[in-house]
Amino acid sequence: MNNAFQELTDTSKVRSPFWSEAWERVLTTAFPYIQLRHFVYRGTHAVRVAQIGDRITSAPFSDGGDVVALAEAPIELESFRADFIERFGTESMVRVHEHLAKVVPTALSADIIDYHVALKSFSIDSVRKTLRHILDEEMPQGADIRRANISETNRVYALYLDTMHEAGGIALPREAFEDLMHRDVFVFVLKGKIEAASVFFANEASAYHFISASSRAGKSVHAPHHILFYAIKQFQQAGELDLFLGGTNASSSLRTFKEGWRGEECKIYTVSGSPACAGRSAHEAARQSPLRALWKLVPTSLLSKATKLIGKRVF
Repeated sequence: MNNAFQELTDTSKVRSPFWSEAWERVLTTAFPYIQLRHFVYRGTHAVRVAQIGDRITSAPFSDGGDVVALAEAPIELESFRADFIERFGTESMVRVHEHLAKVVPTALSADIIDYHVALKSFSIDSVRKTLRHILDEEMPQGADIRRANISETNRVYALYLDTMHEAGGIALPREAFEDLMHRDVFVFVLKGKIEAASVFFANEASAYHFISASSRAGKSVHAPHHILFYAIKQFQQAGELDLFLGGTNASSSLRTFKEGWRGEECKIYTVSGSPACAGRSAHEAARQSPLRALWKLVPTSLLSKATKLIGKRVF
């Protein structure tokens, strides 16, 4: 029996907001076939896995925070991978975000990239010149950015579903999204209509740009850029120290948008039975599969229900 992993009953010291009891309850309620399990790895790191039947995988909708350092000790990925596979099997998978768990220098590749922005030193002069030109422009007449109201859940969720449908992505069920509306949600309003929205996970030390959704009208006036800049200023005033722009596939076009904020690049390693230690979840593989075109044929109104059904296989 592998003794490197011991059951963890108290996760209160884990610093990722995605580990909160409230969010885990939302996930397991929305996807009742998921059981979230917690471990201490060799006394230095907290590890969370999602168990779906006999399969062990990364917790969905939680931005790569499966392994979190409890001490200053860095993690050596090759040794961790060997221990992880011995304990959970060759078909298991978990993700390591190097900001949450410092990684010993390695030749192993990362399939997902996040960006860390230090809010304490951030200003408009920090961003790339092309992005600064966008932010310096006056917003269109009749445009405003503000926090969302709970009464606007229908509109914000509709924008989210439309955005995920266009991208060919999976979507959170409505009941899970309702929980998000109690968090930091900022909306871009144009002529009285919400045309873009962003959802952030935040605690006393950091904020995570979790969801961004926009209509064509919003994109045409760079609403996502303006919302993010507005949110950054709000979090600076509130005292948060760090902002994370969210994990992005290494080959995604979204990298250009995120790189414009000149944050520190953070690698997210997918640890699995793959010899390269950069295995992909079924979901990531599906993003590059011909079947993705078929997924786009799912009506927007059925997207969240379809996600629940295929979640057993793609999470």
